[in-house]
Amino acid sequence: VSRIGGDEFLILLPHTDGNEANQIMTRIEGHLEKDGIRAGNRSIALGRATKTSIEESIQETFDRAEDQMYRRKTLRRAEIQKQQLQDLVEMLYKKAPGERIHATKVQQHASHIASLLHLNDEEASKLQRAGFYHDIGKVVLEPEVITSHNRTAWMQERYREHVSAGYRILNMFEETVDLAPLILHHHEWWDGSGYPKGLQGTEIPYFSRLLRFAEVWEREHLDQATKEQIEKTLTKLAGIEVDPYLVERILSAL
Repeated sequence: VSRIGGDEFLILLPHTDGNEANQIMTRIEGHLEKDGIRAGNRSIALGRATKTSIEESIQETFDRAEDQMYRRKTLRRAEIQKQQLQDLVEMLYKKAPGERIHATKVQQHASHIASLLHLNDEEASKLQRAGFYHDIGKVVLEPEVITSHNRTAWMQERYREHVSAGYRILNMFEETVDLAPLILHHHEWWDGSGYPKGLQGTEIPYFSRLLRFAEVWEREHLDQATKEQIEKTLTKLAGIEVDPYLVERILSAL
């Protein structure tokens, strides 16, 4: 057994045929997955090749094993990433069970807002996905920071870190990399008093502004409100927390 690169190892197995090599690979993978770690499972990409003739060089055998390893790595990447992302989501829900309901509701409100603004299917899907993952960054926070309704100054400062943490997390996965920038800015306010960068007006990305409406919809329980109550609430927040031009479009579509 020898390390041949930063994270690559080579195992030479004398007098071992392909079937036995496959069994060894399966055993390695089984041991690796047996004990989970905090944020999911370990992963490894394995490849094997068998030298069966004296004419074939060891380098040729090595190249075939490496090619198989890279093919397996590519095929498993999407599966592994999906599982890792789901593990992070479940970690958050374990810390703060109420976040499961919150994520589902914000996703539903995002779908409703997409319908009111007549977004196309691709845009609507993006907004709904953002609604579901918008608070994934809370997974780095302590449970009391997530759930407290009376945060101290320190707790509030810590709480604000969830948007940048969410940005970093979503950038790690091909499935969610497109959501990362709009998640980063979904707590920006139209008047510039939001965070993390204090963006103002149209400096705030369009989808981040839409996601702000979905959060407001949940916070103010607008799904249970009358048209008049919705109009009163959104008019009050227009130009302060939310985009006043989008408020006009949403109210006209109710």
